[in-house]
Amino acid sequence: MSEPKDLLDDLGFEPCFETVTSGVHVADVEVEHTSAADYFKDSLGRPWVRKVNLGWQELLAELIGWLLGKELGVHQPAGAFYKGNGAEVGWLSAMIPSPFHWHGSHAHFVQNIDELGAMLTLDALIHNHDRHAKNILLTSTGEEPDVLAWAIDTGAALVGFPGDFIDVGLAIPEKPNLARGLPVGLMEVGAYKAAKKAAELAGSAVLRHYIKQSCMLVGEEGSDLLFTALSNRMEQATDLVDRYIKVVGALK
Repeated sequence: MSEPKDLLDDLGFEPCFETVTSGVHVADVEVEHTSAADYFKDSLGRPWVRKVNLGWQELLAELIGWLLGKELGVHQPAGAFYKGNGAEVGWLSAMIPSPFHWHGSHAHFVQNIDELGAMLTLDALIHNHDRHAKNILLTSTGEEPDVLAWAIDTGAALVGFPGDFIDVGLAIPEKPNLARGLPVGLMEVGAYKAAKKAAELAGSAVLRHYIKQSCMLVGEEGSDLLFTALSNRMEQATDLVDRYIKVVGALK
């Protein structure tokens, strides 16, 4: 592994991420996380949820998951790469006002159902097995009982572990830790739309740039192999989504 590189040193390429280098701790996040998180305000006063106590694999999964989610039409908070003092690096996710966690009772009131469907495609592609209820946030539209759904946290996705991701081939998460009560039938249209976008992006210079820059930030040297593995999955996105929807639909 090479040492992590500053985003601004990325060989002159257009940055994929905003980089935040300073700010203040506000409070700890009082929920269970795979790694410690805190509420953080940057030097411009913008509020974030910050995760810095994570391994490079989890950070890589967050970086790639966010970039790919943006391309596929997943509704997700703004994100940024955090580079603090010394070797401290991490992931910033923009604060969402007054969120609450997913519950199946809201399933038929989700107003951005295609964006929620795109989340399934993202998880199938990056082999994210950890989409539990706390990783889907809901916010009110102002018109009760309608809500908007937001996808957060791809840190557990296998794409952050390049060797394992390459070895898994075209497999999908067979026993995901998934939120119950998702309206899978309604989500299918958005999932297949996102699968089409994924197939069009596979093998592209844009995707290569995303993977290369994400790997540079964490010091991972195998970006070409990871790019090939992810492109292969994206070329088969419709098949992966077919299989993943069956898995999700069978969960009780």
